[in-house]
Amino acid sequence: MRWSKRGLVYVPAGNSWWTKNRYAFNPTVDEVQDLKARYVKGKVGDVEVKQKLSVALNQVLDPMRERRAEFERQPGLLEDILADGSYHARQEARETLGRAREAMGLNYFSRARQHVDALIGAAG
Repeated sequence: MRWSKRGLVYVPAGNSWWTKNRYAFNPTVDEVQDLKARYVKGKVGDVEVKQKLSVALNQVLDPMRERRAEFERQPGLLEDILADGSYHARQEARETLGRAREAMGLNYFSRARQHVDALIGAAG
């Protein structure tokens, strides 16, 4: 750490963050390389980096926000999608558990289980 006109600046030796994550939120290679060079020298401030990060994050999040707004305009659609997914997940789980019970020899009460499965399937 050292003091600069902007306050206390941390200049790490060999910071691997730049190596691993430099383009995670900002695909502009020149801008990231400029930030890296100035960061290593301790000449880039937190405010500038956070402003650029904010812009980049909003570019990533905006399509997600738009999609969420679409679902908010159609509340019944989301409930239908969830109900349909739950139904299919229950069917898949029932089949998978049946195969697992059979493979492990846990097929006792099979008549009773078939009856319950039939009742659930009719209600489901």
